Amino acid sequence: MLEEFLVGKEVLFYNPEFARFYKDFFNGFFRFFATSNLDTKLGASINVHQNLDSLYSVLNTNKYFKQLSEEQKELLIITELFYQIESKKYKKQSIENILAELQTSTIFETHKVLLSEIQLKFTKLEVFSESPNFEFKTLNGETKSLQDFRGKYVYLDFWASWCKPCIEEMIIMNELYEKYNQNIEFISISIDKSITRAEWFLKKKEYPWTFGHTNLSNIKEIYDVRIIPMYYLIGPEGELLQSPALRPTGGIERQFYKIQQLYKEQNTGDLPSWKIKPKSIND
Repeated sequence: MLEEFLVGKEVLFYNPEFARFYKDFFNGFFRFFATSNLDTKLGASINVHQNLDSLYSVLNTNKYFKQLSEEQKELLIITELFYQIESKKYKKQSIENILAELQTSTIFETHKVLLSEIQLKFTKLEVFSESPNFEFKTLNGETKSLQDFRGKYVYLDFWASWCKPCIEEMIIMNELYEKYNQNIEFISISIDKSITRAEWFLKKKEYPWTFGHTNLSNIKEIYDVRIIPMYYLIGPEGELLQSPALRPTGGIERQFYKIQQLYKEQNTGDLPSWKIKPKSIND
């Protein structure tokens, strides 16, 4: 299969069937080294040396890798490192460093595009990166977007009506709202399949902050919502200050208090300029 479909063959970058074949053929390629003494060298090339020369020196000992074109080798490195990003075996920062080096050195335009997309995935949801905007419908029927709340601090909550921990957190969230709503907007976005479930729940509770529901099927992917409740603390310019943020029962009030103090100090007119930057709440 290697000789028939890969060696000496063109990389069909935009062909879905080729991309699927390439991914499946080399799936878990680094595992080739797991049963040999080269496994330690592979780990060192990524975690310690963090450069392409060191990585190539190990990978070129593999008879399959050695037969590939430079374009195919690069694509394999990009693919495998990307899928190893969540691995505890390799450091995320080390992988990012190698891919950043490759982005600078590659002569293949398709790889530059791919590496740019990967870089966006790395930086998405990082602290001080821009919070992804999305539209949602409030339970009053209004259409709003997260961007409508620019100029304010926002505590963003993803929840569902069937989620018991979400509902338990809202009891404390209600207390925090009463204390800090003058300085912070509270927004709870339901990921229930329909808005009617959230409406039914809130008829019994009548919490006073903004509740909404979005039809975006990929909202969980956009905000990496793997468990609920999930929270984010967003600054006035839309920057993520805590990503994800602490829960109401997990100590988020400490950050709310800092925000409250920033407003109080700013109103005195004597506040040094560095103190009013949103990131100072994390100091």
